[in-house]
Amino acid sequence: MEENEIEVINFLRESETTLEDYIDYVRKTAIEEYLNSSASYDIDAYSDEEVYASLLKDQFPNLTDEEIELEIEKEKTNQSLFEKKVSQVREYYKAQAEEIKQKEEEAKAAELERT
Repeated sequence: MEENEIEVINFLRESETTLEDYIDYVRKTAIEEYLNSSASYDIDAYSDEEVYASLLKDQFPNLTDEEIELEIEKEKTNQSLFEKKVSQVREYYKAQAEEIKQKEEEAKAAELERT
């Protein structure tokens, strides 16, 4: 086992969290940081292939880029189904971004009420 793998396992043990919870935390934190950056996040600016690749990378982090390309090509054999799936993925990412934005606004409002 490599040193960084040992560190991750020790971190999970010490913080008494699961790997799934940690991955979810990292994903949400990354989305929050991205939303807080000066660039605006617009999922519609990405191609269908890029959106689907992002989903595959999130769900299957061990897939190589070549394997992801193969999956996309396989999915595109039924173009209408592929477009339907990508549309739902876009809506999912938009909903996640909106949820994070709403929670941030609520936290800021609560902080203002305390002062």
